[in-house]
Amino acid sequence: MNKLTSKILIVDDNLANILLLEKMLTISGYKNIKSSTDARLTLELFSTFQPDLVLLDFRMPFMDGLEVMDQLYSSQNYCMLPIIMISAENDKEYYEEALTKGAMDFITKPFNYSDIILKIDNVLQFA
Repeated sequence: MNKLTSKILIVDDNLANILLLEKMLTISGYKNIKSSTDARLTLELFSTFQPDLVLLDFRMPFMDGLEVMDQLYSSQNYCMLPIIMISAENDKEYYEEALTKGAMDFITKPFNYSDIILKIDNVLQFA
């Protein structure tokens, strides 16, 4: 995938995290980035934006990241969509559950620029 054409959707209830991720992605050359602080809007954003990758926070109000994954993967249109989970927690059980449900990788908080970009580049390379 090309950084200029790859579409990345960020879903995180913390606007500061979104702004930081958007800045990191832009510096790295990604141009097509959309974001939302409301997990309930994720399905709508998927259908209108049609992202190549989703960065999805685990802990959010109204719906957590695993619930969003369940909704997305239950639809034929999104069953193969790469998702990288975002988490401040170091919970092995959560990681295993997210991987079992289809998450491709994890980004941990606090964010590390080179780690994030390498993970995103790797996932998009095989998307």
